[in-house]
Amino acid sequence: MAAIDKLHLKNWYEFDKLVRWSICHYPKLLNYMYDWRMTFNDWYKSMKTSIEMTKKNNARELKKIGGKDVSLRDGIYNLIDHYRNEADYECSYDQAKWEVEYILNIANKSDVDLEDDYSRAVMNTPCKIDRKLLWICPLPEVRKYLYEQCGYSRRWEWLYKIFWKGKYEFTY
Repeated sequence: MAAIDKLHLKNWYEFDKLVRWSICHYPKLLNYMYDWRMTFNDWYKSMKTSIEMTKKNNARELKKIGGKDVSLRDGIYNLIDHYRNEADYECSYDQAKWEVEYILNIANKSDVDLEDDYSRAVMNTPCKIDRKLLWICPLPEVRKYLYEQCGYSRRWEWLYKIFWKGKYEFTY
């Protein structure tokens, strides 16, 4: 995306902490959140819907490779044949292998594992806001986003800590 990244959070508690910090220390950030009024029930419903859609889509993909109990090798060749017959596409062996491994991995996960893997995009900020957050936000989830997604260096973390707002209330 054109120099704009999305912050993904794993659970509602991280989201709630971000909203509370924003309200106290940087209310302008609320303008960039998708739904800052989201409740725990809204988050939970969204997670359950996402898990059900993942299962439904994976069941469709399992049919392409021959089912859940197919061997990796047979699944790869079934998928290559599927692409050749249905889409007139010559799928490479490596691509088919990666897809089959992914499909079988999802098929073998329980609901609890899928819940652990769930993350939700909660805001989309321009670079100007990211730079501001770099200087003032102490939340570990935001720090991780800034370093991994936005490409900021951890080298100056000691300097940024001096200007963090709410560091005593929101860091553990």
